[in-house]
Amino acid sequence: MANYFKSFAMAGSVVAGIQYLANKVDPALAGVLSGIPISIPSMLLVNTAKDSKEFIWDASLMITVLTIVTYLTWYLYVKQGVSKEKSVAISMGIWFAFAIVYYFVVAKHK
Repeated sequence: MANYFKSFAMAGSVVAGIQYLANKVDPALAGVLSGIPISIPSMLLVNTAKDSKEFIWDASLMITVLTIVTYLTWYLYVKQGVSKEKSVAISMGIWFAFAIVYYFVVAKHK
């Protein structure tokens, strides 16, 4: 159980660090930090080789979706003038919908 708390603390530290850097130091540096590939070292925490192979494949697909949705967020907010909150809500909704469909339609039927 201690490993879960350690993982939670590390992830929370990354999010807090991104917020701090964006607001107090340099938004560009925060953007770089936000690109930390957490799925790659997380693969080491998956117990079996079969599960880690499945994990990294599924993570790769979801990172691709995340990349597309992140660009969508930028496009809506910067280029179309949609509010920050609405841009995030739309983008997160699309990501979440894709994640649900992928998990229940594709991943569960492998």
